[in-house]
Amino acid sequence: MARVRKALDAGWDPVELREQYNAAAAEKQVAEQALASLPTQVTLTKAQLELWIDELGDLGAALNSANPEELNRLYGALRLSLRYHHANQTVDVEVDPMGDRVDKACVRGGT
Repeated sequence: MARVRKALDAGWDPVELREQYNAAAAEKQVAEQALASLPTQVTLTKAQLELWIDELGDLGAALNSANPEELNRLYGALRLSLRYHHANQTVDVEVDPMGDRVDKACVRGGT
């Protein structure tokens, strides 16, 4: 409100301010609806993961016979991360092939 008062004191037209405010409010509402409609993160169950792996075939044999340099490039491209928990003897596996890519957009023409 302080900014609106300053704008009015500086001679801005109240009708123009109202139109700008309404346009900004409408943009915000559209953006909030778009965010709300984004899919949530999907988590696989153990059974779903096992079925998926079975459908892929014997990847273990293929990986065991692969060239180590090729595997290194593959794991690097996938951004493969393994975290071992010794207490319960489990491994967290994370793959983030798009982690280094960022969608860039200019704001108000960019700089």
